[in-house]
Amino acid sequence: MQPGGCLSPGEIRLRGVLRREIHLGPPGYGENPATDERDTVIALILPARLALCRDSVRGERREPPLVGRRISLWHVTVSALDAVGQTVTVYGVLHEANFAHEFGPLVMQVDSVPDLRPPPPTRAT
Repeated sequence: MQPGGCLSPGEIRLRGVLRREIHLGPPGYGENPATDERDTVIALILPARLALCRDSVRGERREPPLVGRRISLWHVTVSALDAVGQTVTVYGVLHEANFAHEFGPLVMQVDSVPDLRPPPPTRAT
């Protein structure tokens, strides 16, 4: 944790509720709703707000942290759609969104969601 109580971008484990969201996508990401595609995004809703420190360039003033409860999840398995509404633990890399298609401002590149793993096969006796 950085001074000021914010987390540095990087590897983290978060626990929250999965939510399915539909957003306006390419080509205009909302500029032309009639022709924009619809993108399905899985978000993790945290029980409390989280503050993410923003990157700063040496010598420049640091911007205030990003604060929120909603994390846009990237590279999560399609099985997350079946778990919408469930509370899960997600492991990955938390960072600030850099592009419109990330639907940020807080984004997590997912490494794993153990709660979504299928149960091991039962052995016949």
